[in-house]
Amino acid sequence: MFKVGLCEDEKIFRDQLTELVKQYFDAKGEKYAIDTYEKGEQLLEVEHTCYSIMFLDVEIKNGMNGLELAKKLRELNHTSFIVFITSHQEEAYKAFEVDAFRYLIKPVQKEKLFEVLDILIQKIKALRNQIVILKTGQNLVKLHMSEILYIETVERKVKICTLKKDYIADNKISELDAQLIENDFFRVHKSYLVNMAYIKEHTHTEVTMQNGIQIFISRLKLASFKKQFVMYLRRKSSAIWA
Repeated sequence: MFKVGLCEDEKIFRDQLTELVKQYFDAKGEKYAIDTYEKGEQLLEVEHTCYSIMFLDVEIKNGMNGLELAKKLRELNHTSFIVFITSHQEEAYKAFEVDAFRYLIKPVQKEKLFEVLDILIQKIKALRNQIVILKTGQNLVKLHMSEILYIETVERKVKICTLKKDYIADNKISELDAQLIENDFFRVHKSYLVNMAYIKEHTHTEVTMQNGIQIFISRLKLASFKKQFVMYLRRKSSAIWA
């Protein structure tokens, strides 16, 4: 799933951009979610690390403007792709200060937006297929997704079980779920995220991983899990015989 955060204080532009983003993802057949905000302070109050793309209005009139918001996000080590929305093209040079990806001029043109999103989606998918970033105190650990068997919530942290060793990290399981959902991982329970590539077998109540660990499947997740797992097996079978 692609999660998009949009901060724009003028309703007419907020609604226009929201509709165009929806049109893009619907046309591409991609899963997505869009959250909209009128003020930068509102965005900072939520779990903003889950957004892979953010559209920020440069000229927010009340409170923190888009540039100030972007600087704050970077200070918090937020690595999402930032696209600025502005009425003044001469502001574009300031994008370098916060490693922004693009500027789009109001009113946003559909063709320009779709062009930017095409590039961004390719970049995001490439990144997702490579590594997961774990936060362990003041350090960062990079893991290849293919190494991860499952992820478990342990108190206020997560345990990542890999082929070689286990890690305890400060990430939230919802954050990792948003990143891994497009890469054959499934949230079988609110506390467990499993890599379908390492499922040995499953019943109506649990999955058994290749390392022998048995993980409970939530009753509410069962139907969706069975559907996704069958689709995964079919994709793998088609790839083998292609």
